[in-house]
Amino acid sequence: MSLKSCLFLCAAAVLTTIPSQSQSPNMAGWLNSGTEKQRAHKLVSLGVEDEMARLAVFDRDIEWVPIRTDSQNEAAIMFFPCGAMYGASLYVLKNADRGWQVTSRVGFDCHYDESVSVEAKSIRKPNVDDILVHHECEEHGTGFVQQNSNVFAVGSGKFRRLLDAEEVVRDNDLPTGGERLQRSSFAAFHEKSGVPAMQETRCTTLDGKLTIEKRTFRWSDSAGRFLPSKLKGVGANTDRAKAVCR
Repeated sequence: MSLKSCLFLCAAAVLTTIPSQSQSPNMAGWLNSGTEKQRAHKLVSLGVEDEMARLAVFDRDIEWVPIRTDSQNEAAIMFFPCGAMYGASLYVLKNADRGWQVTSRVGFDCHYDESVSVEAKSIRKPNVDDILVHHECEEHGTGFVQQNSNVFAVGSGKFRRLLDAEEVVRDNDLPTGGERLQRSSFAAFHEKSGVPAMQETRCTTLDGKLTIEKRTFRWSDSAGRFLPSKLKGVGANTDRAKAVCR
């Protein structure tokens, strides 16, 4: 074998070998290095479907985030941001006997602004991460779009949805001819009783008039999800109140 051939094969091996320090930033670097064909091959080796792997590497970087779970095995989420076909995908992977392998997947619609994003955060337990997904498109049409906020748990290597609530609603086709813009923000906290909860602050502008409402999603062990209270209006006439809607 010539020196040139040897160098080529060694370089290929480096590109397709999963980093030994998998939980370090090297994993993201490994996933996003190489040609599109090489990157797609790496995803397939992790258990990603062939067609999805080819779409995922087209003009976008893949996000890799280590997460804490109840399992003794290392775990991580892998996020394919909005791109081809107005879709985004989120995978959970476990590092077991066969190395890193996909164990679960959920997909999201990206209409209209391709702003779907994810984050890992301890919400219910201090040493376990839940996964927050923002701006997933639930419904869209002429002059209308609804994007939701989701919270997922990762258990036994699978995603389980714990919360699904409106995050953004834009409606430019009301019967009255007006416009409505509704935006919500969510903050995780624990009540004095120790119950995990998420507080929603909802800001709605209808024909230039601002309304602010709040409600709490409380964790229910029996239901296995966050249950919402009723929305209650709060004063929207002060600068301090309006600041939460900026």
